[in-house]
Amino acid sequence: MTGASSGIGREVAARFLAEGARVVAVSNRSEELDGAAGDLGSVGEIEPVVCDVGDPGQVDSLAAHVEEMGGADILVNNAGVWKELDFLDIDHSEWERMLRVNLTGPFLCSRALVPKMRDRGGGAIVNTASTNGLAAEPRLVHYNASKGGVVMLTRSMALDLAPYRIRVNAVAPGIIRTPLIAHMLDAQPAGQVGTVVPWGRVARPEEVAACIVFLASDEASYVTGEIFVCDGGQLAINGQLPEEYRVEIEQRLAQDGGHHEAGKR
Repeated sequence: MTGASSGIGREVAARFLAEGARVVAVSNRSEELDGAAGDLGSVGEIEPVVCDVGDPGQVDSLAAHVEEMGGADILVNNAGVWKELDFLDIDHSEWERMLRVNLTGPFLCSRALVPKMRDRGGGAIVNTASTNGLAAEPRLVHYNASKGGVVMLTRSMALDLAPYRIRVNAVAPGIIRTPLIAHMLDAQPAGQVGTVVPWGRVARPEEVAACIVFLASDEASYVTGEIFVCDGGQLAINGQLPEEYRVEIEQRLAQDGGHHEAGKR
């Protein structure tokens, strides 16, 4: 799985290891990756591999290494980057960087691993998309476009790979506390998230990881081409929650001992 050094990726790796899977953990951040692999090594067999998923040569080398280890039954394309910028501040290099990791990466990794997966009789691919691929957000044109591409890549691959018994799905998280945006979450006023998320808090990485592991498992054997939204109800509303409803959510969470985490994606 890619993007395995922290956040959602690390949680997914931990869950697969707990289920008895052998995990090839991929990241371009060698120090963080080694730390994650060291921490998770007691849970199961994990092989850290440093790779830039936007580099075709490195991805081909990764695929060859995976085959030497016995091949892949499951591929999780989770590596991603994010940066908030006004449209006119997005230059060509930033646009290329965003699409290179977020969209080209999943394509390259899938293209490199699918032939052997097909030859073994099938498998499962799960891409990490985003609610930004389904509903646009200001100051994130390049990110929105990349995740919208992941949504359509997922659906298109599902059609082409169904004859090979390879299922392809995506998880679309909403606001989630990961190292990528933790600093922004901490800077938001308390209670801010309650105005846009009916569940009244941001997601935890392990909650998104649970969705990914489900889609990769035999429990989802008839599920392909789906975008599994995990956003606390955010896309179910039109605009901000009414004030009286938001207050009611906050009161109920307070009574239940719940905790708000403020912020935005």
